[in-house]
Amino acid sequence: MKTWTVLLWLGALAASVPAFAGERFDIAITVDDLPYHGALPPGMTRLDVAEGYLRTLKAHGVPQAYGFVNASKLTQEPGVDAVLDAWRAAGYPLGNHTFTHLNLDRAASLEAWRSDVIAGEPAELAESDEERRTTWPSH
Repeated sequence: MKTWTVLLWLGALAASVPAFAGERFDIAITVDDLPYHGALPPGMTRLDVAEGYLRTLKAHGVPQAYGFVNASKLTQEPGVDAVLDAWRAAGYPLGNHTFTHLNLDRAASLEAWRSDVIAGEPAELAESDEERRTTWPSH
């Protein structure tokens, strides 16, 4: 639901850009907490939700959207790796959002947090490119 709100907000923002809108600028579109976050809407699967995001991004011509993964979720619910497969198949890159979504402020130590970041890397590194992307939880 947050992503839909962000996309609607971005659409409203784009509609209100003044006359200098011809100037080019880049923004990064990111979706945190893949392969899932929160409860499922009734009658939907995790893959259904992800495919809805992907259809929306493609329909709006988003050339690149980074999906940031909490890799621990891949072990908590069978079949959710299909969400990452769908993200990759859509041509969008994945990044590391730490293994357990551990916030640095809540980590027992810097080493514990660093270990959580490193543990989250295999999901991201399963891609063919070598570029690493990481975003840190802030809540």
